[in-house]
Amino acid sequence: MKPREITSIATLGRTVNTEYQIVYCGTPWSVPCRTQYSILMKIAEYYTGWRPIAQVDIEKYPEIASELAIQSIPTILVFSRGREIHRIVGLQSLKNLLNALTDFLPAQAMTPFNEEIKSTHSRRKIQVMRG
Repeated sequence: MKPREITSIATLGRTVNTEYQIVYCGTPWSVPCRTQYSILMKIAEYYTGWRPIAQVDIEKYPEIASELAIQSIPTILVFSRGREIHRIVGLQSLKNLLNALTDFLPAQAMTPFNEEIKSTHSRRKIQVMRG
């Protein structure tokens, strides 16, 4: 699922007037932004029938970046019915991002990630014990 691209302030207004909307702000040339984007896409693949993520290329659309008061990238904004309710600045791991978004994501989306995190933790534990 490709996120909706926000190309104007009018599009931004229409996009964030949903119950919950995640707006990702970054640039395609930045390595931290590309990394954060791929983590967000991993989260988004577990949502069926809901498009929770929109993106803004702040270099291409500086007026939107200014409207959103973006000072550092990557930045993730969570909106609820047109109001910003949460802001995450800087590159976040999958686990940290999920922890930060837990209050805003549907509960059924967390199950696959909890299993993956447990599985990864178990594999690392076994590797440490084997030396």
